[in-house]
Parts: sequence; C-alpha cells; structure tokens
Amino acid sequence: MLVVAYYRLKRGLTQAALAGLACTDQPTISRIERGQTLPDEALLARIAAALGVAQAFTLLRPVVVREQAFVEGSDEPVVVQS
Repeated sequence: MLVVAYYRLKRGLTQAALAGLACTDQPTISRIERGQTLPDEALLARIAAALGVAQAFTLLRPVVVREQAFVEGSDEPVVVQS
C-alpha cells in the first residue's frame, strides 16, 4: 500500500470520493494505492491537490499496514507511515 492511501484515510475520504476530487475513477485510485499502476504526472498532481499534499512524489512511497488495526466501524486498515 502506498502513502496515498494513508493521506486518503487520514482525511476521511473513500477511494470514490478521492477519485471524484482528482477527476478519475475509483478503480484507478485502488490500483495506485496497491502499487499496481503509477499515475502520470497530471493525475498525481490532481491527487496531491485533492489530499492537500505539497510534494506529490511522496504519495508513491510504501507504508506499513498493521493488519490487526482497523478504523472503528470500517473495514479500512490503519496505516502507519514508514
């Protein structure tokens, strides 16, 4: 999982909500978060703007996921920046 997921969860956004803000679709956000695809510069800039992150390249770093920890009332894992 990449840092983009950390910032998305930190801001309380679903993948669909982030996709709407970044003018893309939810499956694309999912693939980016799982590291299955890399966004082009324009999409990365839109995602960064939607998340309020100044340096877009930081969104592509991996994070450590504590598999036993979940946000209360959600199936979203708690992510810890590595």
